[in-house]
Amino acid sequence: MFISFAVVCAGVSGALVAWLVVRLVMVWIAACIGQANTGQPRLFSAEQNRPSTRGWRLCWPWISRLSAVCGPLLSWRQRDLLRHWAQQANLPTLVTPAHMVAVMVGVATLGAGAGPALAAVLGWHHAWAWMSLVSALLTTFFLLMQFRARVCRRRNRIDRELPFVLDMITLCVESGLSLHGALQQAVQHGPSGPLRDELSHALSTMRAGAPRITALKVLADRVDSPAVRQWVSALIQADNLGTSIGLLLREHAAQCRADRFQRAEKLAMQAPVKMLVPLIGCIFPCTFIVLAFPIVMQILEAGQ
Repeated sequence: MFISFAVVCAGVSGALVAWLVVRLVMVWIAACIGQANTGQPRLFSAEQNRPSTRGWRLCWPWISRLSAVCGPLLSWRQRDLLRHWAQQANLPTLVTPAHMVAVMVGVATLGAGAGPALAAVLGWHHAWAWMSLVSALLTTFFLLMQFRARVCRRRNRIDRELPFVLDMITLCVESGLSLHGALQQAVQHGPSGPLRDELSHALSTMRAGAPRITALKVLADRVDSPAVRQWVSALIQADNLGTSIGLLLREHAAQCRADRFQRAEKLAMQAPVKMLVPLIGCIFPCTFIVLAFPIVMQILEAGQ
C-alpha cells in the first residue's frame, strides 16, 4: 500500500512539474508576443480577471478552481479578517479571501504529499500518516510566517518613508497649495513604495466622490501603522479646528523621526540580550572544547 501511495505521489509531482514547465513556456511566448505587438511585456489584461504578478499567474487556474470550493465555507467575519490581511500585505486586487484560503489549502496539500516521501527517505514506513500531518502543518505555518513577514516589511517601509513624504507635503502646503494638491504632488514626485501607492489609492477614492476624511481613514485602516494613524488623526483634528496644517505636518514629521530613532536605540539595546543564546549554545561550547582538548590529552598521556 505504501509503495502504491508513493507511486501516486511521484506521478502527481511529475505532472505538476510538467504543468509548471509548460506554463512557464506559455508565459514566455505570450510575453514575447505582447511585447512585439504593443511594446509592453504584459501577459494578462484587466479583462481576463487575473493578477499581474508572475507567481499568482502561474498558480491562478488551480487557485480559482479551489476557491470556488473554499469560498462558501467562510463566514463574513472570516472574510473581513482575510480581506484586511490582504490589504495590509498589498496582495493583488483580484485576490479575494476565498483565494487566500485556497492558497493555504493548496500549500497544506503539497506538504501532506511530501510527508510520505520524507518518511520513505528516513525509513519511517509506518509513520507516513503522521509525517503527512506534520508536514502539512509545518508548510501552512511557514506560509503564515511568510505572510506576516511581508506585512511587517511593508509596514516598516511605510514608517521609514513617512517623514520624507510629510516634509514634501509640508513644503507644498506652505508654498500655497491645498492639502489635496500637496497629496497629488507627493504621489507624483515622491519616492516609489507602498506609501505612495496608498496615497494614490486614497486620491482615487477622493476622485470617486468620497470625502477626504473618509479616504484618509480608509488609508489608515489599510496601512494599520501607528504613525499613519496619528498623522490621519492630526489632519482630521486640524481640519475640524481650523489650525495650520503646515506647522502640524512639520511637527509630526519631526516626531516620526524621533520615534524611529528611539526604536533604533531600543533594538540596539536588545541586541546583546539576543546574542546570549547563540553565544551560550554554539560559540562557548566550541571554545571550551578547543581549550579542553589539549588538557585532556595531556592528562590521558600522563596516566598511561
